Amino acid sequence: MVPFELASLFLSKTQLDKLFILKQLESGMTTISSLEMKLKISKRKIKEIVLSLIKEMNLIRSDHRYELSVDREIIQFKLKLKDNEYVELINDFRVKYLLESSLYRALLFVLEKELLVL
Repeated sequence: MVPFELASLFLSKTQLDKLFILKQLESGMTTISSLEMKLKISKRKIKEIVLSLIKEMNLIRSDHRYELSVDREIIQFKLKLKDNEYVELINDFRVKYLLESSLYRALLFVLEKELLVL
């Protein structure tokens, strides 16, 4: 993965947290308590981020294999993802977040202007 310092230039804290949660789900499940300790944010904030992540997953992938379930303390995919499906999902989110980045857009704008000058 891209070093945190570089990623933090392009992505918001919430986007980084969502990617971290997805990374923790690689094993199939994670707990809200473990995320609370690792991310150093409240359980309420984690639940908000997970609900937002669920909405984004529904927009990116309408396939039911990618649905997350939150049952009290446990966050997991409703169905076990294959390795290639998991990698595709992570990459879709990385691309989505990068394209939404204002720094990325600014750099792209400058590069396009420079190409027009040449």
